[in-house]
Amino acid sequence: MGFHNLLTGKGPALHTSSGATCTTFPKHARLDGSKSFANWTRQLCLCLADDIHSYVLDDIVPDNWTALQRSARDAVARNIIANSIKSATVLAIFDKIPTAELTAPKIYATLKSHYTPDDATCTLELFSQLWGF
Repeated sequence: MGFHNLLTGKGPALHTSSGATCTTFPKHARLDGSKSFANWTRQLCLCLADDIHSYVLDDIVPDNWTALQRSARDAVARNIIANSIKSATVLAIFDKIPTAELTAPKIYATLKSHYTPDDATCTLELFSQLWGF
């Protein structure tokens, strides 16, 4: 199943009992590029239950998860991520991920590697402006 299927409603439905703490990602926090990545990550953390939060952001699978639980929770996380993106440019990044590797941690890691350098650059620019470097 491709990432775009999640956006078109062909993917799994979002269920709060499977690890989401909220069912709707706020429109103002949706990812549309590097300037919104930090805010998007904060909001993503709020939408994911603690165990799924660690799974998505750090690729840590709790020892007590069965394969079925992991699959269900990954589907919930992918659905939340899919519904939190509002830019075709961001979606184009996922074309580089093979469908077989399209897990929530892989999606997050791909986004992070693509957008984190821009966040670091913005931070350096802010320090430069504040302290005249």
